[in-house]
Amino acid sequence: MDARVTLGLMAHVRLMFAQPNTVLSFLVPPVALSAGEMRAVAGSLADPADKGAPHDFAHLVNQCPTVPVSSGSGDQMLWDLCDNILHQSGQVASVERSPSEEAAVRAAEKVLFTVDDQGVRLPTQAAKLYAQYRDIWFTSQEAYRARELAARSPAADDALRAAWTVDEPALRADIAAIEAEWRERGFRAEVETARATIATLAARGSMLQWDAWSQNLNFFLKSRTDVVSGQEFCLTSYTPADVVDSAGWIKLDYSGAQFEQLIKDAPEELRSRLDPSGTGPAVAKASFACTSVGIIRSWFDSEIFRARFWRFADAARLLSDGGSPPRGDWPYYVSGLVLARNVSVELASTQPVAVRDHRIPPGVVVRDHRIPPEVIVRDHRIPGLFAARMDGPSPMAAAFGTAPPVRFERRMLIAGEADVKPPPAEVLATLRATQVTRLQRTMVAVAGFIPPPATPAPASDEILILAFICSPVLKCPNPDPALFPN
Repeated sequence: MDARVTLGLMAHVRLMFAQPNTVLSFLVPPVALSAGEMRAVAGSLADPADKGAPHDFAHLVNQCPTVPVSSGSGDQMLWDLCDNILHQSGQVASVERSPSEEAAVRAAEKVLFTVDDQGVRLPTQAAKLYAQYRDIWFTSQEAYRARELAARSPAADDALRAAWTVDEPALRADIAAIEAEWRERGFRAEVETARATIATLAARGSMLQWDAWSQNLNFFLKSRTDVVSGQEFCLTSYTPADVVDSAGWIKLDYSGAQFEQLIKDAPEELRSRLDPSGTGPAVAKASFACTSVGIIRSWFDSEIFRARFWRFADAARLLSDGGSPPRGDWPYYVSGLVLARNVSVELASTQPVAVRDHRIPPGVVVRDHRIPPEVIVRDHRIPGLFAARMDGPSPMAAAFGTAPPVRFERRMLIAGEADVKPPPAEVLATLRATQVTRLQRTMVAVAGFIPPPATPAPASDEILILAFICSPVLKCPNPDPALFPN
């Protein structure tokens, strides 16, 4: 994919998915997974060729992200950090709840989760339904934002602006209807009240909370899957789990003028990497579909970053100083992903080209003129085609101006040489028990959603990870002086 096309996609993502409480970290170049690899990450290991995908996905999203461009160079994983806090360096204040407080916490916990035979917390059906409505609410907001951005672009024509004026009330009304359904059927008040109760009273049962976090993590630490490289991982997935084969993808169509406007408005950090000369090929028109997903880690509770009943033995050690932007050993964590598929671009005065061209028969590797003849790069559409090990950044990475996440790139190139073991059955069972699928609800016709792909989506379908959605870590640790007087 041309670097300027990548820049245009990322510029759109920045406008559409930026939120007040999160930041975006862009993958340059984007990481591509096949539909089969995405399903493997969600726990479906039907094709042995995809069994390495969960390992590489976990290593990709559990590094400490860098902003605004992901460096992919971190050695420590989030599970290592949690292990260090819970089992080595964290000091916990001992506080006990009153009987009434304990009863309130237990009642709140029953709303949110159950505990299986392994001692792992699993979401209740009420919590899952809440998550389904929350997802569809976010998706509807994204569809609204996509239409609004297109209509308000300086390059928008009169017809596009007129269509937005006509369609906007229906989109806004559908979001209001989802909010009403969420309150009535999605246990919104119950779940949010339960979460608030636990957050308020957690410090009043600090040792119990610490033990629960530790027990949950221990199950996954003991079940980490070894690979030939000696690396281990704690299984990590995404929600909704059926995103590859479901609706919820928003189609974007851009004229050449609109796409060039996106490139023009892109932040300097991206333009300097992807289009430093500003003289790349002009785009005549472009289209793609995008969506977002949340990251699921059954072994991790982000409340550990907010709890004020613990501190490090080393008082100078800070995960985050809570600044803007935050600084420290771990100022952000990846909480979601922005995905794209069906990317098709027509360059001015050229024939149409596409990231995945259905006109090319299966088994044919498309030659990229930027890659020297002696290097073979795996085409993610063709199972079993792998390149030899390469030292240093790949030529593909150099063509985009920077190296992609090193672990993931190398796995996609040499996975065929490694005897990757799939996660244990009990871990996969736990993953499936925590998963949430898309809510089956008819959306307003003018939202721009594309129909679900053929069921299942063909293995050749490529999903691009364009950006990490990152949650900033507030000051951490931030021990309560009343609990730590000295």
